[in-house]
Formats: sequence, structure tokens, C-alpha cells
Amino acid sequence: MKRIGVTILIGLLALAVPVTASATTGKAGVTVEPGTRTLDRGVTSINFGKVPWHQVTLPVTLSATLPAGAFVINDYSGATAGWTLSMAVEPFTNGSQSFDGSLTINDVTMRADPTQHGSATLFRSKTGGYWRSPAVTAMITVPVNSNDDYAANVLYTLNNVVAQ
Repeated sequence: MKRIGVTILIGLLALAVPVTASATTGKAGVTVEPGTRTLDRGVTSINFGKVPWHQVTLPVTLSATLPAGAFVINDYSGATAGWTLSMAVEPFTNGSQSFDGSLTINDVTMRADPTQHGSATLFRSKTGGYWRSPAVTAMITVPVNSNDDYAANVLYTLNNVVAQ
């Protein structure tokens, strides 16, 4: 019987020996690459129709409706400050004559500038993803004594918003 007791005692001693744990640290990581921000659709032409010359004895304001989705932006840039869509417009010309009109879109009026250095913000957003413009009104004022077909180049620019 002594042998059995010794065996049991040795087994109990083996269980009582402290086991030290071994640990190490590591890192798990992921890189999220920013995508692009694009103006996928913009207004290429606004037709304000016709006005009879005899009605242009005073400046005449003409309007046109731009349908919902006239401007489409996809913003997967990851920028958190957002974006603005601005416009600049050149003088309206018929090739030989011009007038310094103004173009209004979304209640934002931009005076004609031959250098297109001045611009006005049409839309802004602080969130990314897909954006589609609502239906908006565009207007132009035709000055007195204008005669012929007039057109102006319009520059639309998608900009980063400066974080504040």
C-alpha cells in the first residue's frame, strides 16, 4: 500500500507545479484606398427657346427646367469634408456680337466672365456616395436689341470642400 500512496503523491505534486503562460502581441491591419469623385453627368445644353425680336424692347427673362438627374456625382473619394459643384459662364455671343448676360441655375446667378475665373457654387454635399440633382430652374435675361442666336460656354467644376 505504500507504493500506491507514493504514486498518488507524485501525481498530486505534478498537478501543483505552476504553469506559466506565454503571450505575445501582434497587429491586424487593413488599408482602405480612396476611390474617385467624378461628375458623371452635367448639363451639356440648355435650350431657352425663342423670343420674338419685337418683344426685346425691355430685357426679357427666359427660363427652362433642368430635370432631376441633370447632374450626377459619384463620390467614393473618402474625403470627409464633402464637395461643391460650381459653374462659370462666358458672355453670350452669336459669333460677332455678344452680351454680358447672366445665367441662373438652382437660384444661383453667375454673371458672364470671358476668363471663367469667377464661379458660383450650384450644389454642395458633405456626404459621399451617389448624388443626383433635383429638378431645378435655369434662367437667362436677354438684353434689349439682341438679335440672332446666342450661346455661351459654361464650365462646371467639381471641387473639394476645404475642411474647417
